[in-house]
Amino acid sequence: MPAPSTMEVVQKSSYLNGWVGDTRPVNSMEIANLYLIVDTLLIIEALSIGFAQTSDSEEVVELFQKGASVAKKQYEALGEILKQDELPIPPSYAAEISGSKTRLFSDRIMVNHIAGLFGTLLSQYGFSLGTIMNHELVASYSTQISKAGAFSEKITRFLIDHEWLEKVPGAISR
Repeated sequence: MPAPSTMEVVQKSSYLNGWVGDTRPVNSMEIANLYLIVDTLLIIEALSIGFAQTSDSEEVVELFQKGASVAKKQYEALGEILKQDELPIPPSYAAEISGSKTRLFSDRIMVNHIAGLFGTLLSQYGFSLGTIMNHELVASYSTQISKAGAFSEKITRFLIDHEWLEKVPGAISR
């Protein structure tokens, strides 16, 4: 991005366009949040693939493969937004995963880790929505939130069914 030499003021309400008609390029806040989300998706994809190859449980492997698929599809969708404005798309880390099948962590730890990363992803989407002034991004993020949320619920149900989810302390029900 070119560094501005002077302050610029938005002079037209068309700055908010995005559903139909002319759209503006993404601004620096939108770019920063977009890259943060994309980086989280790349980490989720790589860890899910790596964890899947070390688990002995077919059920856990399927869960990780689904997580990697959700992350990859979202990465591709958000990459299209970067492409539209001729911004670089970070490469996937999938090529960095070794072929090792040596088990380092329990399934419980690995599944909880991926669940936490999906929670982080949803938080990042939510934070980013508060800084967006581009309707195209609002629509894209809303779609991705629903997909990530659906998988997050699936993984949470899996953790509950296996009694791997610890209850977070909370207020006393009076």
